[in-house]
Amino acid sequence: MADTVAVQKLIDSNSRAVFKLNSESDGTGEASVVKVDVSTLLGAVGDGSDRVSIVHIMSDVHCKNKTGHVILEWDGTPNRTILSLGDNKFDWDFQGKGFKLTNDALTPTGDIDLTTHDFKIGDAYTIIVEVRKETAFDA
Repeated sequence: MADTVAVQKLIDSNSRAVFKLNSESDGTGEASVVKVDVSTLLGAVGDGSDRVSIVHIMSDVHCKNKTGHVILEWDGTPNRTILSLGDNKFDWDFQGKGFKLTNDALTPTGDIDLTTHDFKIGDAYTIIVEVRKETAFDA
């Protein structure tokens, strides 16, 4: 079996995009799975130079084992951790605080990956990620 996962693109405008990420685990977990592929966004050049920044994240992570958590990562060689989301609800509006999370991967692809740690059967997450289109978009 495999975890039941879904990625839904809610908004894709000239300047921003919003994604909803869902999963219910069967215990197998996810490891550096691309959740936001920037080459698929409106106006993307698609040559690997497209970059986004994260301006807002809302999450609801449920883990039976309190050590379970989700890690969002900038895809690259190697991947770079954006943040870790534990067993709780979060609403972080970085833009409202006057800053954003920018890609600091050494060899970035621009994509956003997700890894689950210590997820058990029935553990789940819903994450809303809002990104701002920064570099190399035509739109």
